[in-house]
Amino acid sequence: MSFHAGHLAQVHDLGAARERRAARDAVPAAVDPMPSDVWAEVEAANRLFEELAADGRRIVFDDGHLDGRLVIALCDLEGRVLRSVGPGELLGTSPQGGVAHGGGAA
Repeated sequence: MSFHAGHLAQVHDLGAARERRAARDAVPAAVDPMPSDVWAEVEAANRLFEELAADGRRIVFDDGHLDGRLVIALCDLEGRVLRSVGPGELLGTSPQGGVAHGGGAA
């Protein structure tokens, strides 16, 4: 009597497979904290937001869906446009001054 086994099934090392899965699913190490100058800019943006909100205003960004240009506007809290705002004015690099401190009719 002869016995023919044919093809044998592949043997898997379950321990190694578990280690590979654990490494793949591991949560990445904590990212370095944000640099202090970035936090300073975030805090400045928050202060501007608070100043505008206290005056009943907000900044609205629109992608200019008709021509693709970025549109920035100073609006009241109901969304009515009070005036357009240039990027330089918004970033405080315009000679007109910042949005919260004047720089045109509001």
